[in-house]
Amino acid sequence: MKELMVFFALIAIAQGSDSEDFYNERIVRGKIVKPGEIPYTVSIQNILKFNFCSGSILNKKYVLSAAHCFTKLHLGLSVVAGTTNLDHPYSTYIVIRIIKHENYDKKDSSRNDIALLKISSEFVESSVLKFVKLPLPHQKITPGSIGIVSGFGTEWIFGPASKLLLKARTFITSEKYCKNKYKRRKVIYKSQICAIITNVRTGPCKGDSGGPLTVRGRIVGITSWGNGCGSVYYPGVYTRVSEYLDWIKANTD
Repeated sequence: MKELMVFFALIAIAQGSDSEDFYNERIVRGKIVKPGEIPYTVSIQNILKFNFCSGSILNKKYVLSAAHCFTKLHLGLSVVAGTTNLDHPYSTYIVIRIIKHENYDKKDSSRNDIALLKISSEFVESSVLKFVKLPLPHQKITPGSIGIVSGFGTEWIFGPASKLLLKARTFITSEKYCKNKYKRRKVIYKSQICAIITNVRTGPCKGDSGGPLTVRGRIVGITSWGNGCGSVYYPGVYTRVSEYLDWIKANTD
């Protein structure tokens, strides 16, 4: 999948986080997604129509994403859904409300990194637009399970912005493995899940934070942060969705 980015003049506008560890992700060495293949991944765009984060369609009115995407950006946001090519948008929806987790804190911004976006008009399911399936409460994912990450990104670092939806395969790690890799850098919480592929440099990078990590068709993680793009040593870190099902239910109509 792919690396970053676009012109430096747009970075301050496009990014929602102050931390270098946050992906705002792109997919490194990604494969092009076919129409309808991953119909719940959306592009979240700023007032300049620049993709700065991704998300997943939760239901008729809400998109699930990462809180750190919205530490700076609040006005003029939109969601493009139902397409794998941003040059041919299927539908665009205006964001009317951003709901960040009440315990999200920029000082420890990898924790409770989850947000909901409420849109102005309803999503209508079709062959190219569907709602993502949620995991079971406190569902444990077996280490070694195959995961899929997806998002819109660039072809290489500082390359032109990609208009295509990309995907990459990754593997869920154990909590112990992830904590060991980051023991000198970051705290890994039980409310997070990690994934990596160690023989190919692939995975999230700049431009798709908030996008989905799915296992067997269910969203188990929200792309949050990592050390570098597509690292073969440091796993990508994702918000564990199964730990936030009550919060999601309480904050959606």
